[in-house]
Amino acid sequence: MHLTRQLTDADRAVVRGIPVTSLARTLVDFAGVARPGELIEAIEQAERLRIFDLNAVNEVLTRSRGRRGAKALRAALKELHGEEPPDLKSTLERDFRSYCKSRDLPIPSFNVGIEGFLVDAVWEDKKLVVELDSRRHHLGIRAFEGDRKRDTKLQMAGYRIARVTDRRMKQEPDELEADLRSLLQ
Repeated sequence: MHLTRQLTDADRAVVRGIPVTSLARTLVDFAGVARPGELIEAIEQAERLRIFDLNAVNEVLTRSRGRRGAKALRAALKELHGEEPPDLKSTLERDFRSYCKSRDLPIPSFNVGIEGFLVDAVWEDKKLVVELDSRRHHLGIRAFEGDRKRDTKLQMAGYRIARVTDRRMKQEPDELEADLRSLLQ
């Protein structure tokens, strides 16, 4: 908790009836006192919880010229994502992005709408979709049937589908890399 002389309406929020600062403002303030690793963890947690809003952060940064944490927050965002954070919805998506980076594979776009379906990852120019599968989310009858329907519709539209699991990334990383490189040719 700290005092501030300037707090706009955009910097305020109410959570469960309690007045708080917005996430974007909180990140700027936290950046002024956090170690770089702590700030990156906070940003990643906000992304995991799907509450991170880059536009709101950029607005706060615009209003925060000279504020102690503004420079650190800009540096953390650049380190994490270049300019704009990817739209990652799960740990598996984050792990796949890291896997691609570590293997020097092109980074796909994540959570993109194609032919009326939301796909986990896609290299649009190569017409290659990657579906990241876990037993927990893909063994139910609706998910199983929905996956097959989506695969068929995407194939009819000219896309190839590769299914990737966490197990495969960890236990068969070289073979998976070779498969992906072949598909990306």
